[in-house]
Amino acid sequence: QMKAGGGLMVVAMNAAAQPIGFPVPLDGFTDASAKVNAAVFAALKPGGLYVIVDHAATSGAGLGVADTLHRIDIADVRREVEAAGFVLEAESGILLDPADPLTTNVFDPAIRGRTSQFVLKFRKPA
Repeated sequence: QMKAGGGLMVVAMNAAAQPIGFPVPLDGFTDASAKVNAAVFAALKPGGLYVIVDHAATSGAGLGVADTLHRIDIADVRREVEAAGFVLEAESGILLDPADPLTTNVFDPAIRGRTSQFVLKFRKPA
C-alpha cells in the first residue's frame, strides 16, 4: 500500500531500519529528522518495528557533533523518535566498544571501523 508521508512516498510495512546515519537537523534542514520519523511512522503498520543503528556520541554532546564527528547522543535519537509517536521497546549494547572515546570523528583512521554504535528498537503502537 502506497501513501504520501512528509513529502515522501512510502509503502505500508511491518518494519523499517535506519542503519548508520540518523537524519539530524543540519545545514538549514531543521525538520529533517521529524519528517523522516513521521514518514516512517505513517508507513509502518500498527505494531511495526523501527530499528535505528548509529555511531554513539557522549551523553549531552548536542546535535552539532552529528555534523563534526558523525555521531549522535542516544538520548537525542530517543527524544526525536518518541516525539513521532514511537515507543522504545529495546536497546542493545552489542555494538559498543569500550575503547572508543566517543569524541573522535568516525572517519578518523585511528577509530574507523571500531566505533561504538547503539541499536534502538522502537514499535509503532497498535
